[in-house]
Order: sequence, then C-alpha cells, then structure tokens
Amino acid sequence: TTTTVKVSEAQALAAVKARPDVIDYLKRIPNGLVAVNGEDDIGYMVQVYEIKNGHTATFNWFTVDKSTGKIKSEF
Repeated sequence: TTTTVKVSEAQALAAVKARPDVIDYLKRIPNGLVAVNGEDDIGYMVQVYEIKNGHTATFNWFTVDKSTGKIKSEF
C-alpha cells in the first residue's frame, strides 16, 4: 500500500516549528535546528536539536504523517 503524500517535507518542518514546545525551545536555544532526518512511506522523522561542544543534543524527535500531517512526539 502506498500512502498518498499530501504533506511535503517543507510543510512537515513548518508544522513542527509551529508547535508551542518547539517555539519555546528555539527561543531558549537560538542556534537550535529543526531538520528532516529520515523518512519512510508513512512519515517524516523530524529532529529538533542543537550542536553543542561538538555533539548533537536532541530536544525531541517528531514523526509527521505524510497523508494527514498529524505530528507524533517521540518523547
């Protein structure tokens, strides 16, 4: 079964960036990053993180459903 993709990568990023918890994180961490860091047939894996002292400090991972745009927080 193929999922009809209705949500683009750019839309997935915009949706995650619009979440109140992510807005708050990006206010506190000015160099915080939001990036699509993988995808499968069902959704995009979006990582919210910063690079600190040479390592990646992840705030959270979100899965954005490609057909519905629904966002699931990993933690």
